[in-house]
Amino acid sequence: MSAENRSDPFAGPDAPLKLDREDAPEILQLIIEQSRAAIYLLVGKQFPIINQRFEELFGVSRREANSPEFDFMDLVAPESRPLIVERAEAYGRGEAIPNDYEFTALTAEGRRLEVFASTVRVSFRGQEGTLGILRDITAQKEAAEALRASEEKYRTLVERANDGIVILQGDTIAFANSQAAALTGFDVEELPGRSFVEAIPPEYRDTLIGRYTERLDGERVPALYETEILHRDGTRIPVEVNAGRISYGSQPADMIILRDLTSRREAEARLRESEAERAMILDSVNELIAFQDTELRIVWANRTAIESAGLTAEEIIGRHCYEIWPGSSEPCENCPVERAMATGRSEKQEITTPDGRVWFIQGAPVIDEDGTVTGAVETTLEITDLRRAEEALRESETSLRTLFETMVEGVAWVTPDGGFVRANQAAEEILRLEKLPDGNVYDTPRWELIGEDELPLEENQNPCLLACSGTEPIKNMLVGVRHPEGDLTWINLSITPVSDGAGAIQASVWTFFDVTERKLLERQLFQSQKMEAVGRLAGGIAHDFNNILTVISGNAQLGIMRLKEADPLGERLQTILQAAGHAEDLTRRLLAFSRRQITSPRTLDLNEILEGLQPMLERLLGEDVKAIFDLTEERGAVTFDPTQLEQMLVNLVVNARDAMPEGGTLTIGTGITTLDAAYARIHPYVEPGQYVFVAVSDTGTGMTEDIKDHIFEPFFTTKEDGTGLGLATVYGIVKQSGGSIELESTTGEGTTFTIFLPLADETPESYRQEEFRAELPWGSETILLVEDEEGVRTFAAETLGELGYIVHDFAAPEDALAFCRTGEIPLDLILSDVVMPGSSGSELVQDIQQYHPDTPVLYMSGYTDDHIVRQGILDDDVEFIPKPFTPYDLARRVRDILDD
Repeated sequence: MSAENRSDPFAGPDAPLKLDREDAPEILQLIIEQSRAAIYLLVGKQFPIINQRFEELFGVSRREANSPEFDFMDLVAPESRPLIVERAEAYGRGEAIPNDYEFTALTAEGRRLEVFASTVRVSFRGQEGTLGILRDITAQKEAAEALRASEEKYRTLVERANDGIVILQGDTIAFANSQAAALTGFDVEELPGRSFVEAIPPEYRDTLIGRYTERLDGERVPALYETEILHRDGTRIPVEVNAGRISYGSQPADMIILRDLTSRREAEARLRESEAERAMILDSVNELIAFQDTELRIVWANRTAIESAGLTAEEIIGRHCYEIWPGSSEPCENCPVERAMATGRSEKQEITTPDGRVWFIQGAPVIDEDGTVTGAVETTLEITDLRRAEEALRESETSLRTLFETMVEGVAWVTPDGGFVRANQAAEEILRLEKLPDGNVYDTPRWELIGEDELPLEENQNPCLLACSGTEPIKNMLVGVRHPEGDLTWINLSITPVSDGAGAIQASVWTFFDVTERKLLERQLFQSQKMEAVGRLAGGIAHDFNNILTVISGNAQLGIMRLKEADPLGERLQTILQAAGHAEDLTRRLLAFSRRQITSPRTLDLNEILEGLQPMLERLLGEDVKAIFDLTEERGAVTFDPTQLEQMLVNLVVNARDAMPEGGTLTIGTGITTLDAAYARIHPYVEPGQYVFVAVSDTGTGMTEDIKDHIFEPFFTTKEDGTGLGLATVYGIVKQSGGSIELESTTGEGTTFTIFLPLADETPESYRQEEFRAELPWGSETILLVEDEEGVRTFAAETLGELGYIVHDFAAPEDALAFCRTGEIPLDLILSDVVMPGSSGSELVQDIQQYHPDTPVLYMSGYTDDHIVRQGILDDDVEFIPKPFTPYDLARRVRDILDD
């Protein structure tokens, strides 16, 4: 090793292996090539140095990087470009900036990389440049490959010199070739006859003359030595001199061969500069890099390796690597450096030291021109943080996978053509997805998608096409999924499109949950609200109609009472009474549907009611229909108005009979069941608990879906002579009693109505019909009558007046109150309408009883919707007579109250 190389701060005086200068570039170049970091040197807009790892990492060759079209910022992701620009601007302002930083890079193929960068400003051949070391920290499994220098720049360190030949006779030039002439700057013809010594700089002439003299004296002198030649223009050219005695023209002469050393000296200068650059580069990387001989002794190590050992370069050089890392007396087990020298190829290994740190070690063999392994380059990188991050990632993936699989919502990865690639358990259950035999993807769904209007979705409404037509997510889309089995599942669907780096939609993520139950509940609620609205209308009409009927039927009965037996007008009045009776039945049905009918509930045994009605129901069915009564042995009590219960059962039986025009079978069954909270959620007005049910089934024509949607609406009928109030009345009675009614029907197979009534805790009482008393009781008490309907007021006043009562009647509540304030006339009974303009009956009674306390009260109304009769059920403390009423009804009710 030359003295010049011995000045290397990393070389030790006792190094057992010496390297010639010619070996250094190859070794340093190999070290750079084996580096796992991407390294570049940027001078202006040129890249004198770009290593192979840089090209592999970014997909940019050195030739492409040095082309006019290349811009270094193309390798920087848009979000990181402001950082690079800011660093450049800060440097331009003379501010101190950190050498190490991180940014996001883009490869030529558009792949994104997270990069850790170390940059320093350097001087390269008199120009300022940037030296950068880039490490791919996206994966960090593979380190950067060895640095790659410009093969073209360093391919030839020393070019072949042009030799000049000069023949001297004494000091005079006898011959010179063109190369010698080129060295001196003279023409070939000008050199012969000139003194050779004059071409030598003065300070070298004595040495040259001395050697010439010694050679003439026969002494041994070096044949080769170096000196300088003076060019004609005064410049000095370094040359190598090879002198020898010859005979020229039969005369002794000296032949001087002059080899121009200019290229060699320039190459040596470039080599020294290159060595310094490479050493600077390798000292800048964070990897531990060391060159070892075949005995694993360290020949050279970079700054990072030296600092990691806590020693100096002199203390490391010449020692075995395993003595320093990890401080052992023998090579590491399965050492990758030993394996690399044995196999002649790169070897890798990952080890964990006792302190828990993880290291990645790579050994690369150094092979000479003969193919002999002369050593190896070891690169070591600590990857403890990487392994911890990978473990954390695995744990995170496990957690996310568990969360994904246990989510209540369905989540699926769907291709643009509608294929399901990945789905969680909820998605599989909701959509009934089935995996293909290989178990990787799902079979193509064979269901039909339904829109919110319950019609099949058009092609342009398909969720997959909608997701692929734009980058905006689709949120809360209500979609029905009709399965091959025919049933329908409703889902609330949100879709997020997934695009690649170029913005093209690759797939979409579906998130959804089953809203079938909610959809059913909304449908039930809508139907209930619709029925409620119709009921309010029907109840209002019935109320007004009852006032009219009270006047019509009451006056007709008064007229009959006043006629003689043979009076022909009696038949006409009877006709009026019959028509009024039909009208009363109509209003009674409307009130039942609207749940405003006045009821007198009693605790009854449902089976007892059915057993009592069985003969009548069988007569209604006729001979073509077979009746089966399947009554439960466990008898259940219900709190119900017996008249309404009979009416409800008769309506259902008649409806079933009409559905079997050619005969069939009617089955009436009873039982006790429990309706839970889940049932109550989708059936408004039903409380969870035990219920008695009665099911009426027929084998008739059945119903279509459209008919089932309207079957309980008033005036809806499929019969030519039907009123459309039969099933509407049943619906109203059931709802008013806190029960529920279910309908199951299939076209051509029959229909079943199932009514659920709350199970009563009380012991049922025996049911018998009340006998009608035809006599009209008389009286002489004083009655205050308040009714805003003139016809009703006149009829009531005349009826009571003819029965002997003293009646004071008023249309307005304020007039009645003014009459009572005097207190001069005692009152035995107050007969008042419930709802009147300006005041309610209860408010009027409270005011009157200030002046006539303890006076009994009888209320009358076409329907009740206030606090006196809550929910249509009579309060024990309230006396009430519903409209329309007859003279007999009024007379008996008034007399009962007064006698009480």
